[in-house]
Amino acid sequence: MNKTIIGIFAGLLLGAGATYVVLQSDGKPAEPAAPATPDTTPAAPEAKPGTVHLEADEVAMAGIKTATPEAMNYKPETKGYARVLDPATLAGELADIESSSAALDASSKELARLQTLKASDNASAQSLEAAQATVTQDQSQLTAARAKLLSEWGPTFAGRADLPQLVSSLLARESALVRVDIPGGETLPPEPRDVRVTPIQGNAAPMPVELLGPAPMADAQAQGSSFLALLKQTPPPVDTMMVALMTGPGDGQAGFHLPGPAIIRYNGDTFVYVQTKAGDYERRRVTLGAELRDGSVFVTSGVTAQDNVVINGSAQLLSEELKSATGGPD
Repeated sequence: MNKTIIGIFAGLLLGAGATYVVLQSDGKPAEPAAPATPDTTPAAPEAKPGTVHLEADEVAMAGIKTATPEAMNYKPETKGYARVLDPATLAGELADIESSSAALDASSKELARLQTLKASDNASAQSLEAAQATVTQDQSQLTAARAKLLSEWGPTFAGRADLPQLVSSLLARESALVRVDIPGGETLPPEPRDVRVTPIQGNAAPMPVELLGPAPMADAQAQGSSFLALLKQTPPPVDTMMVALMTGPGDGQAGFHLPGPAIIRYNGDTFVYVQTKAGDYERRRVTLGAELRDGSVFVTSGVTAQDNVVINGSAQLLSEELKSATGGPD
């Protein structure tokens, strides 16, 4: 009985399988699968390391801007500080000298008059002695006034023949007297030296000053070299602090001026991107001569006056290069 039941189930399974095969093939033999067709689409060329290509919409989205480098001659600058001095102090000391000189002149004439009278017994010895004492006192005061001027302003400045006229100009605010301090450790450029001053805050253009000579006393904090200078433009208020930039003689080193954002730093080196044609950019290594106070840079090699240098969007170009170039930046 069990064998009969098992046989029935086996027959049913075999019949179901045969029916499925017939239905799938519809009575026709299965066709072999067609071979795969090879992909003949040309592969996109690999980007050359150091180059980037952007479509027009990508250029606009990245804010890419280019400009030709500006030729410049750069002279190394020594940085210091400057302070506008109060001319009233100098004017007061000069007035003391003039007053003492006038008093000495008057007392000397009085002494000479009394000496003439004494020769004819028309003046007493006591009056002559008093006149002599007055001359000595006036001479001492004049010597002290001159010594004060000399010690506070130095022999070069104090000995100027036009000092009275200069003081009048300072009091009229037609010019300003400036003290320039170069901190210790800074290397002074060779003479003749050119000095410019500019406000500590803001982007005002530097103003040239005329060096008058060394200051007689060093700054207690800077402990370096100090100078007196004349600012001939409309002076800032007394005690205004400014940045002083000192350069030496000569035309300086030839190179190019670029905005700071044009420079890309990677792996310890400096680069710029140059547009070779529409949408194509090439990265070039450049040599920095100096980073300037306004954030721009002086470049000594790597670009020419005819190059279209990327001045905005360089960081985006580097990012694209790192994503697309197989070797990455060199």
